[in-house]
Amino acid sequence: MTRCQARPLHERYALDPALLKQYEVEVLPLFSVRNVRELLRAAIPLPKLSIQEAADLIVEHLINRTRSRKSRLRTHQEKPTET
Repeated sequence: MTRCQARPLHERYALDPALLKQYEVEVLPLFSVRNVRELLRAAIPLPKLSIQEAADLIVEHLINRTRSRKSRLRTHQEKPTET
């Protein structure tokens, strides 16, 4: 099943009947990525970055991704092909 064909999370995981009974509801609210992002921002406020700090963070992230990709490619190339 490809990503586009994957079922939504609420269809893949069963609801907890105890929660439905506890809150006396038939359906619990669904969380979207936006909801979770807003909750995280409220619970864990991030410091405001200067333009230079933001640029440094992006460069560091890109360097780490490049190293990770290089490692994966190297590991993939070292594996013998099965025939």
